[in-house]
Amino acid sequence: LNTVLDEEKRIVGVVAGDYRLAHAAGCRIVDQVYGCPVSEPADLVIASCGGYPKDINVFQAHKTMENAVRVTRKGGVTILLAECRDGIGPRPFVQCLQKFATSAEIKEQLLKKFEFGAHKSFFLARLTEKADVFLVSSLPRKSLQNLFVKPMDTIEEALQKAYEKLGPKPLTYVLPQGGLVFPWVEKNA
Repeated sequence: LNTVLDEEKRIVGVVAGDYRLAHAAGCRIVDQVYGCPVSEPADLVIASCGGYPKDINVFQAHKTMENAVRVTRKGGVTILLAECRDGIGPRPFVQCLQKFATSAEIKEQLLKKFEFGAHKSFFLARLTEKADVFLVSSLPRKSLQNLFVKPMDTIEEALQKAYEKLGPKPLTYVLPQGGLVFPWVEKNA
């Protein structure tokens, strides 16, 4: 038995039975409640986690990054707004980001020795290989060096860098609740 909750923690769906069939049914409910189909990938996606605690650290903010990059075109830019007042995240996550230069290297290490927390470093690295991820947070720039994301001090700075790369009028999506919305590119659009 599983439930699907809304932002206020109210039950909006219940699924039960065979775990595969129930999971698929739950996914359809999530698509109806949180889904946001788009016709094409954007050049630029600007996403906020939706505030505390969804943006407590980079580890948690990664969930919004997944949703935003999903609809960013290859070679595009995602701007992630996340306070990250508690820092980057668990030690294994940070160490993998600092130690390896590509998602393939992280994956190879995880296949040798899986460590909980480190797995998200693989997902984050993979996203930044598709699109540039500019992180606007309260973290000092130097603490984010060599962590795959590109630190920015302000949204204005991030937008300036995005426009320098993409031109003055990129196709742009804004996800103010990027941790809740589940966007996807419609195949038949």
